[in-house]
Amino acid sequence: MKTYAFYGWETANVTDERGLTPRDHYDLLSRIWCADTCAPRMRERWSPEDKTLGQCSITAFLMQDIFGGDVYGVPLRDGNFHCFNDVGGCVFDLTSEQFKYALDYENCPLQNREVHFAKAEKRRRYEYLKARLEAAIAALEPGAASVFESEKLLYAVVSEALVGDYLAMMNDFECVGRFISAGGRTYFEADEIEWVRKKREANDVVFSMLEKTTGEFVGNVELVRRENGETELGIAITAAKQDRGYGTEAVAAIVGYGFGRLGLRRIILRARPYNPRALRVYEKCGFREYARDADHVYMEIAAAPDGE
Repeated sequence: MKTYAFYGWETANVTDERGLTPRDHYDLLSRIWCADTCAPRMRERWSPEDKTLGQCSITAFLMQDIFGGDVYGVPLRDGNFHCFNDVGGCVFDLTSEQFKYALDYENCPLQNREVHFAKAEKRRRYEYLKARLEAAIAALEPGAASVFESEKLLYAVVSEALVGDYLAMMNDFECVGRFISAGGRTYFEADEIEWVRKKREANDVVFSMLEKTTGEFVGNVELVRRENGETELGIAITAAKQDRGYGTEAVAAIVGYGFGRLGLRRIILRARPYNPRALRVYEKCGFREYARDADHVYMEIAAAPDGE
């Protein structure tokens, strides 16, 4: 068995609904913990070599979400508490490595989530860590495509867990649906579940966008009908997340993904002529119109020649 340095790793054998143990989550979090998730008072001292510094409470409460149990706090010399998990007697502390001395985990006081998250900045760090972990877990699932990120967004494989968000977006005909679905069709849960399953079975390049700061659903973006180095881009953003610059960010990100990761040479798209806001976004990202009819404006962008 792989060895770890965090407290309780040898007996951290509880599993979540996917069969992952705290050791598995430690492996995932080790790639996610960063200065942005570190407590502000410790941020200047955070480094990849001391990755668990300032991560204790948001990590412990996130593990409580996943495994249940309780969060306790070791009283520290400076008057603060260091949080750890107890899941039915399975005690583990994913962030213990930040200490250069042994902690006493006996008879520690129970920690209250509401008290900790009364601090808005701590809740924001928790939501950010949660969103990053969920995206990393999604990438582990069978048939999952790669997950990447841009400045404000995470791009995760589509999931049945987001079907409610997909439905709300697709059935918002005024703000979203009329631009991407002809005829004003009403979608149902079974439709979205089938769509998710087909996309995953085909390992299509389609991602759900999640807001980094909150983990909330933003929309979907995909590259469809890939053939001979060319593909078509499709994107939809839920009404609640429009007018925040996410469209421009996502289009630029998926174009970069297509050219850089997939080796594509040309990306096209179809936009409604009565959606000038979208047309401006595409133009800003480098797309140029090459044809037009009554229903669509056809646009394209080509990869830069080798060496440029």
